[in-house]
Amino acid sequence: ERKEKTINDFPKAAAVGQILKDLDFPADKQTIVTFVEKLNTPQSREILPMIEKLNEKWYESVSEVANATGLVE
Repeated sequence: ERKEKTINDFPKAAAVGQILKDLDFPADKQTIVTFVEKLNTPQSREILPMIEKLNEKWYESVSEVANATGLVE
């Protein structure tokens, strides 16, 4: 059975996926924040505030990060 997903902000959700596609998972919050900061692109600067609000834990995938930002439910 396929779970339905609600995407609250498609451009930002897509940006999270695009930006984090080259990050090795699992990754903790600080690793993700540092990765996004180093990219220093307009897209990465736009999503950085959401990434900085993540809970301090290990994330297993890009989709888990997108869910945690509230962009995908």
